[in-house]
Amino acid sequence: MLNRSTPILVGLMMLAGMASFVATFGALDRGISLEGAYQVHVTFDDASGLVTQSRVMLSGIPVGEITNIELDPEDPSRARVTLAVVNKVTLFEGVLDPATGKYVNGASATRQQASLLGDYYVSVTPGIAGKKLGES
Repeated sequence: MLNRSTPILVGLMMLAGMASFVATFGALDRGISLEGAYQVHVTFDDASGLVTQSRVMLSGIPVGEITNIELDPEDPSRARVTLAVVNKVTLFEGVLDPATGKYVNGASATRQQASLLGDYYVSVTPGIAGKKLGES
């Protein structure tokens, strides 16, 4: 025979389960604070899968987000992606190699697949030489 309190206990357990689900995923969804973040522009041959507010990661840790995606004004066949990077992370411009005319030992950005569903993020490496990006 069923006790009168059994349906009430089941209902309370369901409410507690839903509340813990919302609290867990609500805490995971919190982004990082971009207050005082600096802007970095990167260009990609293919920016498919990237959207504004996608993550910017350094060694698997979120350090920013994508704020804008547009065609590069200097080379319209490429995509220009604007990243907001937290001030705690220092990215370096690199040093111009006179032999090749290219920057070496600077920060780099790559588009990485986050899941099988087609989500992408930008992975950055900070570089080791040159002017610090984000400084005036």
